[in-house]
Amino acid sequence: MQCGTKYGQDLASRCPSEESAPSSAQSMLSDPADGSPTSLTFETGEPDLIGLDEGCPILAHPRAETLLSFLAVEVKALAICDIGEGHALTVGPIDEFVVHFVMEGEGSIEWNGGQIALKQGMIAIVPRNFSKRLTGRGETVKEIPIDKGCILGNGIVRYQTSHDEPSLRLACATVSAGIGPGLGLFDHLVEPLAELGDNRFSHMFEGILTEFARPAIGGRSVIESYMKQVLLLTFRQVIHRSDVRSPLYLTIVDYQVASVVNAMIGEPSLRHSLESLAEIAGMTPVCLSQKFQRIFSETPSQFLHQVRMTTAERLLKSTTLPIKAIAGSVGFASRSHFSRAFTQIHNEDPTSFRKVSCG
Repeated sequence: MQCGTKYGQDLASRCPSEESAPSSAQSMLSDPADGSPTSLTFETGEPDLIGLDEGCPILAHPRAETLLSFLAVEVKALAICDIGEGHALTVGPIDEFVVHFVMEGEGSIEWNGGQIALKQGMIAIVPRNFSKRLTGRGETVKEIPIDKGCILGNGIVRYQTSHDEPSLRLACATVSAGIGPGLGLFDHLVEPLAELGDNRFSHMFEGILTEFARPAIGGRSVIESYMKQVLLLTFRQVIHRSDVRSPLYLTIVDYQVASVVNAMIGEPSLRHSLESLAEIAGMTPVCLSQKFQRIFSETPSQFLHQVRMTTAERLLKSTTLPIKAIAGSVGFASRSHFSRAFTQIHNEDPTSFRKVSCG
């Protein structure tokens, strides 16, 4: 089977016919009068997902490439952790996932119920809100909670368990990375994963540390470009594992859903209808709704609304565009309707959100 072909029967034979579609399936996903999203309810089912044969280079498929081109990465904090032999550094829950790169030595990541051995060159990713211990070589005789570290310069923090030569040195970055609502790169993780990288990982982390230590014009973009490469290379290594079945994975391997998500994220200002999105996917409106319920646990309308709000949040943080212009760019015909929708999610209006986010 070639990459991009469907498994089994034609999709229409596994989904309800268009004649069985509820009347609401013919509704627009945006109110034609004011552009604000409406709430629709659709029938749901359990159709088989379209996938690819094991070993197909799914990340090379044009739709997957388009989807991943929307990946937004933000490095929120960076630290060097030096852990001595027989020592452990205990770390409480953090609200973003953490990327650990083993710069030198060996040790482990331990948590309640599990452990991963670490050695030089490995990448370990720890889920958000996850408590862990970073341990050096040998039996742990001294446990030190992360409290205060020393600032190395320009935001890099160093944590040391002792003044002796470390048996494990890690570069640790707190990162957010996602394509859209429910499409975080590693949001599916329930426990840490570790992969052995190649020389590229070392060069990328050297670049990240250099940019942090010597800030210059474009430094943040360079840092996030390096981190994006690290994350995509790691994602590429784990994508075919049987335990990786996140919404992002399911979207990437389902070219019909990927096409729809690309359309929503790429052009959130358009008044997408269920029919127009189903036409992009090459399937019936009811079947598209069922697939969205299966993958995202929400309707296409709800997903589109989340895309618009996520895009608006990013624009409020990263641009000085007028709020009315942002409202139009995410599919709202008026600032007032946009403000109400935004406030319902963030409990503050766009103007207040921008002031807080930009300091």
